[in-house]
Amino acid sequence: MTPLESALKLCGRLPVFPCLESKKPASKHGFKDASKDPTRIAELWREFPGPLIGVPTGEVSGIDALDIDPRHDGDKWLAEAIEALPITRIHHTRSGGKHILFRHADGVKNTAGKIAPGVDTRGEGGYIIWWPASGCEVENPRTLDGWPRWLLRILIPSRRPAPAVPVSRAEATTRAALMIERAYTRVRTARPGQRHYELRAAAATLGGLLRYLPGAPSTEQLLVDLIMSTGAEDRRNAEKTAHWALDRGASSPLLGG
Repeated sequence: MTPLESALKLCGRLPVFPCLESKKPASKHGFKDASKDPTRIAELWREFPGPLIGVPTGEVSGIDALDIDPRHDGDKWLAEAIEALPITRIHHTRSGGKHILFRHADGVKNTAGKIAPGVDTRGEGGYIIWWPASGCEVENPRTLDGWPRWLLRILIPSRRPAPAVPVSRAEATTRAALMIERAYTRVRTARPGQRHYELRAAAATLGGLLRYLPGAPSTEQLLVDLIMSTGAEDRRNAEKTAHWALDRGASSPLLGG
């Protein structure tokens, strides 16, 4: 089956457009040229012949993708996260990665490494190559589930909090103690698939509270020990995550730090 024949078959369900072997759009306007009209699709491939089929993500198609790239350790994240992901359609890619497809959620856009190294997203304003048309394997072909909430919390920023109201030193110390305990607890109770996120979030919080942490230099080690006690296997990655997030948190002190 030629790329055009595959595109015409797919266009009954999804808008499509031609892409080059490099995965870049073949047509001038890229995914904005995508169409579900067979006549328009035939014109596109005649004017901009491409061996690959692109499908825009986001509202126009109703799908988003979690792009797993093993070349940047995305497969390691997936091995841990798979139990926390719903059963949904998965496309194997030409390079050995995976596109995990979800129903589009408002607010999901394109990201690179926001979830973890080698884990990108394609949402509003993006596109994916439809690898099944190139003969790549498909898992769960009849299922398209929604994004899990824990991933949406990472991908969609919450509203900016109201400016902090000045508090006394005693009250700040009390609040800090509660925040510190909650941060350690979220790492101590992290579940498979959420360990990276919980470690990063807790470390960022503690980084912003360093002035309230006695023995602060040991904070990183304690966090890593806690996450490893939950079953995490990659200690080196945990150390990198904790160190990065602590530094980032320290750049934005909390409670008037």
